[in-house]
Amino acid sequence: MLDEKSEEKVIRTVCPICAYHMLDVKVKANEIVDISAAPIAGNKGHSVQGCVKAQKALRWAYRGDKNRVVHPMIRNKRGGKWKRISWDDGLGTLAHRLEDLREKHGPKSLGIYFGVAYILGNVVGVHALGNFCEKFGTPNIGGYGENCYVPHAITNYFSCGGYLAPDLDPAASPGSIFLWGTNIDASLPPLALAVRKFQKEKGTKIVVVDPRKIPLAKKADVHLQLRPGTDAAVALGMMHWIIAEDLYDKEFVENYTHGFAELREHVKKWPPRVAAEIAGVPEQSIIDAARIFATSKSTAVLRFLGGLETTQNGFEAHRAVDVLIGITGNVDNEGGQIIPEPHDGYLMNSSYKYIGPAIGSDYHPIYPRISHNGVGVCFADAILDNDPYPLKEMIIAGTNLAVMSVNQNRMRAALEKLDFVTQIDIRFNDTTPYADLFLPAQALLEKIEMGSCYGALDNDLFGCINRVFDPPGEAWPDYEIWWELSKRMGYGRPDDFEGYINEEILKPLNATYQDLQKEPYYYRKEFQKYKKRGGFRTPSGKYELYSTYMAKTGFNPLPTYVEPVETPVSLPSLALKYPLTAIDFRKHMYFHTRWRECPEIRKLCPEPELEMNPKDAEKYGIADGDMVIVESPRGRIELKAFVTGDIKEGVVGTEAGWSDPANYNMLSADSVYHRDPVLGGGLMRGFLCRVRKKE
Repeated sequence: MLDEKSEEKVIRTVCPICAYHMLDVKVKANEIVDISAAPIAGNKGHSVQGCVKAQKALRWAYRGDKNRVVHPMIRNKRGGKWKRISWDDGLGTLAHRLEDLREKHGPKSLGIYFGVAYILGNVVGVHALGNFCEKFGTPNIGGYGENCYVPHAITNYFSCGGYLAPDLDPAASPGSIFLWGTNIDASLPPLALAVRKFQKEKGTKIVVVDPRKIPLAKKADVHLQLRPGTDAAVALGMMHWIIAEDLYDKEFVENYTHGFAELREHVKKWPPRVAAEIAGVPEQSIIDAARIFATSKSTAVLRFLGGLETTQNGFEAHRAVDVLIGITGNVDNEGGQIIPEPHDGYLMNSSYKYIGPAIGSDYHPIYPRISHNGVGVCFADAILDNDPYPLKEMIIAGTNLAVMSVNQNRMRAALEKLDFVTQIDIRFNDTTPYADLFLPAQALLEKIEMGSCYGALDNDLFGCINRVFDPPGEAWPDYEIWWELSKRMGYGRPDDFEGYINEEILKPLNATYQDLQKEPYYYRKEFQKYKKRGGFRTPSGKYELYSTYMAKTGFNPLPTYVEPVETPVSLPSLALKYPLTAIDFRKHMYFHTRWRECPEIRKLCPEPELEMNPKDAEKYGIADGDMVIVESPRGRIELKAFVTGDIKEGVVGTEAGWSDPANYNMLSADSVYHRDPVLGGGLMRGFLCRVRKKE
């Protein structure tokens, strides 16, 4: 137990919010005195002074959150009064229900849904969850992966047999950096500072591909302010120009790629003029971007955190960017893309084994097979339509499903229909009205855990999340909940925490928990490893421009562009009623549904806003600050208009993460027609809507 009267001390920990870097947390008397980036080599000069989440949220989450739940709670019926119970009673109730469920309906009738709290700050928790599901027998572990980082990882896996991470080490000198559908000023402020430093000190060119004029776009060399969902068309237009101008990397293409001849023929029908017409950007801008991509000594591409994955053809867009990287030889090179080692094991599926087809496999078989997850947006199909079979009960861990899942009206109807819902979280939230049992978890700096950025960023680390505060009440770390539930059900549990980590998680890294306590593990940065090993870990042994796996499974082996099903182009009749296109985005002070309860952060953005271009606002009689109603074919929300030239004409945008009546996902879509046809991600960006002033 931490001593409240102790002297001031510094505790080093992985940032439990972003898992991007190591923090030094200065604490005295169980209060945070200061938070700074740890001065170690792997942190590469990061500063967290501009990150409001690190500076304010970490201080508030322990002492300031008055709505924390710190004891197990249960109620007799939905809408009834919550009653405090013991952990023994809570786990006993859950274990009994699950045993009865498996006997009556089979193990697949249980679904587990987890969120980003597990992905970034619950590495051991994810493994414990996966081990439980394997022993129970359900493959139906789901989340937002199909709309998050997993499509990026899967396309990279098909292209090169590993993960392509941008090399933004300060020692590198990327000739250009492409920010493709990502706003790092909001998602990772320290990384945005690093990009600006490259631009200022090393002359790195910046290209932004985004419907919004994000902060980095305002001083970019090129800003492709494209129509939402047309990223693949832009990339194909760039490929056409690079190949036609003979600017591709001949040595890499001829010796290390598969399918260039087929690609060359394929992109002939995608000249920049055609791509520009589809995307609504100047043809010259596509040419300028292509020239920068091909002629820079190295090009790093940042495309994580949702911009591509939440459109209907996000998989094709990611594949197209992979091909751009391949034909320009920006593979495993300094200042371009590195392939971290070990090449796999932590990207998608090491947390639990593949134990059979999960929900969503009937429609989108690639995603469940590669990621070992169910398709999260298909869970409602199983609950409401018994498709492919009934899902009867769910455990929802570390996510606010009643805000963040697509098509809220359908998901909430599904939650209401479930026989029993267990929630594992730190506080009551919008999902709690659908829960029957609540098991309180430890938060942020209250627990001993591991953090990992899962290969998504430039410094790819594994490190320890160390306890700064004593947890309140009876809150448990997530892994302890899963281990004790496993023990209750006769599956046993690990003998000790450190032994479990060393054997189940760190063994492939040849590291131990004790090693990480001294220094975090950073992936080795060796360039052009494919030359040493004689190729890539793909079926052809080459970097696959033409995907043999995609051809084998009946999908497009070459990236292509298909107009999404709900746009003014594909549905002009629907666009007469819903003439605008909706997108969502992040602001720097919030992360999904988090931190709106923190008073200091809420003051920075007190209410939800809808960004509108001035021409659209004038057209529909809306002034800045007006309350407006936004409607799609699926639902409606209310929020305040913010008129700005930073968003493309014909496009409106707001943040996902606000509760009703501003819940953006009341508008988004989840039908099989709206989903990404390959991986099944729901349509969160790029659908039709209309806006009117609230009377």
